[in-house]
Amino acid sequence: MHTDESQAVSSNSSGPMERKRVGRFQRAWRTSIAPLCFLVAGSLGPVSLAKTRPAVRAELQHAASVEARPLPAAPSGSPAGGATKTAPGQAAAATTPTLPATFEELLAGAQPLGDLATLLISAPGRCEAFPRSIDRARCEGSRAFLRRTLPQKTFQTLATDPQVLSVSAYDPAVTGYHVSVAGCLACAKPVAADNEGDLRFVTLKAPEVGETLREQVEWNRSTAGFESEAEATDWWEQAEGNLRVQFIFRPALTEWAQPNRRGYALQGLGFRVYNACTREVLVSRPPSTRNVDIELAESCPEKATGRSTKTDKTANTVADSLTSNDIASAMAGIRPQVFACFQTFKVPGRAEFDYTISSNGTVQAARLNGVFAGTPTGKCLLEAARNARFPHFRTSRQQFSYPFFLRDE
Repeated sequence: MHTDESQAVSSNSSGPMERKRVGRFQRAWRTSIAPLCFLVAGSLGPVSLAKTRPAVRAELQHAASVEARPLPAAPSGSPAGGATKTAPGQAAAATTPTLPATFEELLAGAQPLGDLATLLISAPGRCEAFPRSIDRARCEGSRAFLRRTLPQKTFQTLATDPQVLSVSAYDPAVTGYHVSVAGCLACAKPVAADNEGDLRFVTLKAPEVGETLREQVEWNRSTAGFESEAEATDWWEQAEGNLRVQFIFRPALTEWAQPNRRGYALQGLGFRVYNACTREVLVSRPPSTRNVDIELAESCPEKATGRSTKTDKTANTVADSLTSNDIASAMAGIRPQVFACFQTFKVPGRAEFDYTISSNGTVQAARLNGVFAGTPTGKCLLEAARNARFPHFRTSRQQFSYPFFLRDE
């Protein structure tokens, strides 16, 4: 028997409360699920369901048939922070992708994130709550389409969660500050995961060990080191309140649960921390090759010049390449961190780094040679090496080697 969309709701579900509930679900379809399907499919501009209904039905039928196919087994195991499971239809997409070599290349293929909660629609939902069969079919088909398609898309967003970035107080041991980035899209406050108001936290990795959710999803630790306390203080005066974190990710949902909270982990691909008033990149994974291309806010102070007022130059005075003094100055900035590695592991020796530096002064690659390669001391040294910062220069990149001698001073 043919069922038309305009068919009245059956008598056993025609009460005022039920009609209100049906209306809520229909609005959810029109305002969230359907527009997201068209966004993923590459449509631009406003979506008219009335004009495109045959195409929608055809796509939903195809999506439902794809969803019915056997799926690869989800990866086994769960982190210490709680149980996890990959959302149906997304197990294959959750594998580690081959990433571009630079943040800029990764960013070029990413589209801006609109509403975070909308992405969660691809998670297994409550389609059975729709009283009409056609609405349930529409819900299940659209979710199947999103689960199949969304994990292949790449999104980028500026983090707004207050827990995403943490900068320590000045640490004289490293002549600088410790910077921590957490994979938090919604750690401080959960978001609604469906139309029933089910709240979920959203992270860019599954929770691991830690007392707080932020600690459990920490993504990166780095150190902003300087030659002197005065230089470090000057940098923080310019950076405080102006640091931004930009994430790139794929919405391959992995559901996780803890005794006191539930959430979804998306697939984090990269991030960068930059100063919105100087365009300077502080830390980036994968490495960034240039400053951020943004318009400076009117609230930015005119004197904001970047990480080091002694080495940042105007466009007319940037050198063609790094000088030996530039390199020595940058290495002096990480020397306290290198020495801290020796103090931790107490293994003396020579550590020689092979560096590749981008023209924006960031470390594009750092390789450790010699006896420390592949050791706990070596891992600590490489983390310190990647924190080095250099002046800008005109050549696209520059390579050099630099040794450190680990011993008691």
